[in-house]
Amino acid sequence: MNTNPDDAKLALWLDDELHGDELAEVEAWAGKDPQHIAAREEIRRWRAMISSTVPASVEPPYAELFNGRI
Repeated sequence: MNTNPDDAKLALWLDDELHGDELAEVEAWAGKDPQHIAAREEIRRWRAMISSTVPASVEPPYAELFNGRI
């Protein structure tokens, strides 16, 4: 991949939701800078911490307000 991934593709990569050729392209791009890999690992740690603390069955308070501001 010659260029940086767009924001949407980067977000999918950070969330571990890319597959196939797209994943390979972004992995090749990220492998050139250890900060990219470190950022994804940090997000994975946060996701694991949140998952272990807040049950998936619990709805966040004011979900409509929160989602409307994203």
